[in-house]
Amino acid sequence: MTSFSSSGDSPGDPLNDPWNDACRASLVQSLQRLADGCPDPIAAGSAVHRLRNLILVLKSQASFPDPAPAPGLTLSQALNLVSTSRALLTTLLEQDTTGFVGPEMSQALSETLESLVDELGRELRAQQATRVRGLYVIIDPQVTGGREPIDIARAAINGGARMLQLRDKLRDKGESLPLAKALQQLCQDNDAMLIIND
Repeated sequence: MTSFSSSGDSPGDPLNDPWNDACRASLVQSLQRLADGCPDPIAAGSAVHRLRNLILVLKSQASFPDPAPAPGLTLSQALNLVSTSRALLTTLLEQDTTGFVGPEMSQALSETLESLVDELGRELRAQQATRVRGLYVIIDPQVTGGREPIDIARAAINGGARMLQLRDKLRDKGESLPLAKALQQLCQDNDAMLIIND
């Protein structure tokens, strides 16, 4: 087993490049964190199983510390880790001359990460779709009849609205910002969605 340590070898040795050492370790840790923390039901799928097998192959080539146990990932966090892993893989393919990630491993990782993006994206869209159902209310300060837009929004939320849209075509963006922030907080507090148009 090769150790990608940076002590004692010649400075030109590709196995002794601290930059590539860090990229290799970061890639393996990102992949491991993704495999260990992927949310259900994706965690039981074939892409995560394939990812675990690929990690074992990578770990057989070098010694890497195991990442500390961490809580499960949200769908968004898992997608971010996939993006990070893809970026690290690209960097290693461009910079690393050791063959740590050869063409076959690169293809296998790329296909597996792409499958995870598809699965995570599908699950995230399904979760968002359930939030879009219900009453949809457009809040436009120009047509409130003198009432405060936030009061109208609050009444809409209390009446069952699941999504608000702020539409303010006439005021300057700086003037609309306090209302937008108040609506954002109202929506967060009530598990509603907010769309803001210019």
